[in-house]
Amino acid sequence: MTTVVIVILILMILGLGYALLNTLRKLETLEDWFSALSGKLQDGYRQLKSLDYISAYEKDTELGFFFELIREIWSELLSWDLIEEGETLEEVEGS
Repeated sequence: MTTVVIVILILMILGLGYALLNTLRKLETLEDWFSALSGKLQDGYRQLKSLDYISAYEKDTELGFFFELIREIWSELLSWDLIEEGETLEEVEGS
């Protein structure tokens, strides 16, 4: 009886260990993807800011509406802690 309980516990430990390692691999893959997305968002925001360095698009009424909407979306995405540690949104905007 004791042997059966020990075997069942060992099998459970092995199964849970495998599940934990599998979850860890998936988490690491997700972190890599998230890090790459963060870099792309920062680069895109910098390009968006440099595109309108003289605020020409903002002054156009129709185009300015869409340009401002895109800037708001980028700002919202960057506010989701996608900016690297120690870097503020103003530093990203200033780059």
